[in-house]
Amino acid sequence: MYVVWMQHYDSFQVRIHQLTPDLTDVGTSLDEAKTLRQEHQELVAKLHVSTAVVVGAAAAAAATAAADDDDNDNQLA
Repeated sequence: MYVVWMQHYDSFQVRIHQLTPDLTDVGTSLDEAKTLRQEHQELVAKLHVSTAVVVGAAAAAAATAAADDDDNDNQLA
């Protein structure tokens, strides 16, 4: 799985470029379908954890940028 974190001015985007197994693959048998479903549920759980990490990093980056802006404003005054 490839995750890209993009910033455009004040907004952030997280894009997933590749998922394995493919979300549209349903398997050729019931056992394979059950295995793929379990893998999918595990990936979704990992994605939720990763999302929390990314949101935390974004918040920290925003706080640092705001502090840097305040420091720059104070230096100009």
